Amino acid sequence: MAEAIPLIGRYSSVNLEAIRTQAAQFVQSGVDAIVIDWTNNCWAPGCDAWEHRSLGIRELINATDLTFGVYQGLRSQDGWEVPRIILLLGLDNGPTTPMQALLDELDYIANAYLMNETAGGLSSFVILEGKPLVLIFDGTGADHSDFTHETFSIRWMASQLQSTPEFAQRGIWSWMDGTIFPLLSMNPNNKSNAEAATLAPAFFAQDGWLNKDLAVGRSGGLTIFIELSSVLSSLYSASVSSPFFLNVCQFNEFAGTPEGPPGTIYADSYSADMSNDLEPTSPWASAYQRPGKVKSGGGYGYRGLNSLGLIRALLADPTAADGSASVFILSPAVGDLSNYTSSAKSINVQWVTTAFNSTGLSLGRSIMTNTSLPISISIDGTVVANVAAPSEPGPQTYVLDVSALDERFPHILTITAFSSSDQHLTRWPLSFDYIDADRGEGVPLVQPVAASAMAWIWLPESQN
Repeated sequence: MAEAIPLIGRYSSVNLEAIRTQAAQFVQSGVDAIVIDWTNNCWAPGCDAWEHRSLGIRELINATDLTFGVYQGLRSQDGWEVPRIILLLGLDNGPTTPMQALLDELDYIANAYLMNETAGGLSSFVILEGKPLVLIFDGTGADHSDFTHETFSIRWMASQLQSTPEFAQRGIWSWMDGTIFPLLSMNPNNKSNAEAATLAPAFFAQDGWLNKDLAVGRSGGLTIFIELSSVLSSLYSASVSSPFFLNVCQFNEFAGTPEGPPGTIYADSYSADMSNDLEPTSPWASAYQRPGKVKSGGGYGYRGLNSLGLIRALLADPTAADGSASVFILSPAVGDLSNYTSSAKSINVQWVTTAFNSTGLSLGRSIMTNTSLPISISIDGTVVANVAAPSEPGPQTYVLDVSALDERFPHILTITAFSSSDQHLTRWPLSFDYIDADRGEGVPLVQPVAASAMAWIWLPESQN
């Protein structure tokens, strides 16, 4: 199984320190709500009733119990603005949950959490239309407009709405779409108003991660911002419900489908680059490995988590990053062995520099465009090349000599953008190796830093 190593270390779901640390990361990033996945809790025929749920599911529920309690303590005793909670249940996620078991599950939630002040009661839940919100996944997209609940507001969720746009029009939310142009899901009670959209740091569509024509990797963190730009452009011309939910898929999903025979469809995570997980994972712990294949190196660091802060800010105020530039390293891809030419002792480095500008939203333009900036390339902190600004903005490639590098160890590649002769500064660094807010200045940073991006160079010899 492909598995990365979280930067907080390996942990269980009942590890108090892990729950608190993740809560702090959410607070720092401005996350308003978290969705806890219960979609697979009671599948027939093995689970014919909610009371017959398996021991493994009871363990998951115990971890949820603990999370509710820890969050309530952080909220009431420590004054943290921790995210509210949304539970995501499952009716049909391939296997089907008996409807009566689903109804009993809703009753359980009401008794265990909503009526329990130790768990935070009503204050722990996202409130929509005057009632706590619960999501229910039904991948079939069936019409559940007649399904109501006296205690909860219900929204239905499916996935891959680019293939079923009518689902979005009927108010079904998405778990993950297989497109850089995510659809807006309408409010089911007011179908002229947009209510939700979903982003992912990387995504797959039909046939999972190995369908190279449809799956899109992280692109050094660029993918999710292309999706965000599309959503913001759509929102600017749409009527929008309040609140509007921008879902980001996903956190704590750094393990993927186990290795299988030819034809296996791989979901969640296949490699560090082909993974829609945002939880910070170690860039140096070489954990991703599939049987019979060369081990690749490291995870995706903090850049995905730091991206949440900018995404949240731009959703609230599209002008938040105007004038800011970002650098995205497209190759070598995160965690991949470098495209190493042993005879020439070189690798191809590819990057793109972008700028944020909200003024074009009223004209339907993207909030983020490619820009032309000179850059410097550093290895392990030493500048090894300077590259002039290209005549046309877009991805740029440089053949980097790595003959002097010790092939036994990974090396840190840094690309820094310049404006004329000075470093181009940004208040949104999207750091790979830091939680931006941990710099002590908050997000955005009070004191700007150089716009740069970082990746690790893994030469084949470093894997021997």
